[in-house]
Amino acid sequence: MRDFAGLQRFYGPKADIWSLGAILYFMVYGRPPAYHPLASNPPPGQLTYPDPAVKDVLRRTLVLNPQARPDIHTLAILPFSRS
Repeated sequence: MRDFAGLQRFYGPKADIWSLGAILYFMVYGRPPAYHPLASNPPPGQLTYPDPAVKDVLRRTLVLNPQARPDIHTLAILPFSRS
């Protein structure tokens, strides 16, 4: 993501949700996700992680629109979080 000088940014809990997904993505694929609409997809040349629960968390957290990301309470009840 490019930053522009003088642009005021507002970070809240939904930015933390992206960060959680980015950390999980790094743990799974060994590199950070790209900031684009298909961010939850694996890097080029790598296979998709086989666990559907992990893919579900990545798909939900790595969303460009912060309002479309789940809150932490929603993530806590997903199968990945409960296993």
